[in-house]
Amino acid sequence: MLIAPTTADSTTADPAPLLSVRDLTVSFSTSRGRHTAVSHASLDLSAHRTLAVVGESGSGKSTLAAAINRLLATNARIDSGSILFDGRDLVTASARDLTRVRGAGIGLVPQDPMSNLDPVHRVGAQIVEALEAHGTSSRESTKRAIELLDMVGIPEPKRRFRQFPHEFSGGMRQRVLIAIGLACRPKLLIADEPTSALDVTVQRKVLDRLDELTAEMGTALFMITHDLALAAERASEVLVMFRGTIVEHGAAAQLLEDPQHEYTRKLLDAAPALAARRGVARGVTPYAAAGETGEAIVTLTDVVKEYSVRDSAFGKPRTFAAVAGSTLDIPRGSTVAIVGESGSGKSSTARLVLGLDAPTRGTVAFDGRDIASLSAAEMTAFRRRVQPVFQNPFASLDSLFTVGATIAEPLVVHGIGTAAERSGRVRALLEEVALPADTADRYPHQLSGGQRQRVAIARALALQPEVLVLDEAVSALDVVVQAQILDLLARLQREHRLTYLFISHDLAVVRQISDYVHVMSRGRIVESGTPDELFESPREEYTRELLGAIPGTRLPA
Repeated sequence: MLIAPTTADSTTADPAPLLSVRDLTVSFSTSRGRHTAVSHASLDLSAHRTLAVVGESGSGKSTLAAAINRLLATNARIDSGSILFDGRDLVTASARDLTRVRGAGIGLVPQDPMSNLDPVHRVGAQIVEALEAHGTSSRESTKRAIELLDMVGIPEPKRRFRQFPHEFSGGMRQRVLIAIGLACRPKLLIADEPTSALDVTVQRKVLDRLDELTAEMGTALFMITHDLALAAERASEVLVMFRGTIVEHGAAAQLLEDPQHEYTRKLLDAAPALAARRGVARGVTPYAAAGETGEAIVTLTDVVKEYSVRDSAFGKPRTFAAVAGSTLDIPRGSTVAIVGESGSGKSSTARLVLGLDAPTRGTVAFDGRDIASLSAAEMTAFRRRVQPVFQNPFASLDSLFTVGATIAEPLVVHGIGTAAERSGRVRALLEEVALPADTADRYPHQLSGGQRQRVAIARALALQPEVLVLDEAVSALDVVVQAQILDLLARLQREHRLTYLFISHDLAVVRQISDYVHVMSRGRIVESGTPDELFESPREEYTRELLGAIPGTRLPA
């Protein structure tokens, strides 16, 4: 057993675990008093083993990991318990001892690579910094950093060593964080949602490489995830957390087949199974499922979108086709999905539909009119009818605006209503997305991820649009919150006869909500069809690869 049972009559299978946490309680000081984030947690993890910690946002997963590495916020406190790592209690360790342990003894792979890589420092310098902090010479650090880039699967590591994070794809940036986490050959690696926002093929490559590297080094892996399917596929044991408490633990297969706790069953029920057909998973029947779709409201005809790019600051510019001849229709009242891995052209297509970019060739028509031919006044009217919902609600909401001001802003920009009327509209929209009225007075940082996404949807609905373009709108949410947002979108579609363009890399979600699916690869639509057609008998090898890369398809349907 990786995890020490917390009941009195339980025993621990590993006589000398690498990591042993006992009765750990962590609390935070808030304006309303102390809040307990982790309560009496106990677990064991041995070398060469993988433990997955699962739970929804706010369950205490990341706080538990931060406590183990002693990287808690300044307003946090360890109230009780011990954290024995390699025989040393980290709760009572000195600052000097903790500096030695971090990196060399315990490596860390944080969740968001763009936030955790310094944008003004070259990638290689950031790996070198981790090595030099533990006594490696400058010359050896450079050599080792290039080796690490190669080890985690970065092509042309010597050239990439000198590049900046923005020159890397999301999957490559995540690999850089893995390289930094493994730089000093730690005995334990903590990976906090290491692939949550990556498409399934990149996710599989990153996790495969992580498994290989930890196996080669004998490193124990403490993996935090909200994805039970991924946990079941990658870990030998799973620990489930709910509101700061460990509610269930055990072998991954056993936990999936026979969950004992109600919350574990809730997580399993909320996970979109690949076998679930449209609207079946939770009894949801979106508007289009009633057969009330009509003529195409959006039409793309032979659309090409090219960009001029350089491989280096002084390199010769070359033309890159992000979209390479796409033709598709979006019927009124339907949900049309575009799926594909990073760089396939999904988001570029979304920008064309929103009128944020103009096609290099071809036409994008809305309600029969070429968007490129619209006058300034017509374009303003068009923007009221087509609204976006982006992937990261925290990044798309202004941190200086209250929620009420955020939702009201489109009304202000378009000169709609008096201040009192706008205030009433904001309250109505909050009610529509199932948020309390007092949310209007709060700021984005005071909300959960799911609440922020509801605010983003409310803002998109403020102008009463006909089309919503949802670009990875649920990809970074845990399964419980994701299920709630998908139910909300289905209800709103029925009530307002909305049309959705749904951009996603999550094929299980796509099958559940869409009427028609287009698969994109390298800027081209390589296969199209109904969800049943694509998921039950895919014609293209690329589509089969996407389906095969989904973790844990053995999840109960």
